[in-house]
Amino acid sequence: MIAIIIASTMVLLAIGYTLYATHKIEARWPKVGRDVLAQNVNAHVIESGSGPEVLLVHGAASNARE
Repeated sequence: MIAIIIASTMVLLAIGYTLYATHKIEARWPKVGRDVLAQNVNAHVIESGSGPEVLLVHGAASNARE
C-alpha cells in the first residue's frame, strides 16, 4: 500500500513539474506564427518571404528560430 502512495506521489510531482517547466519555457520563447484550422485539423503556420508559395512540413518538435 505504501508503495502505491509513494509511486502516485512521484507521478503527481512529475506531472506538476512538467506543467511548470512548460509554462516557463513558453513564456521565455513564445510561438512564432499563428494557428489555423484546415479541414478540421489545427496547424501552426509561419508565413514569411516573397515569391512562389512553398509548404515545408516537419514531424519533429523543433524551434522555428533555428
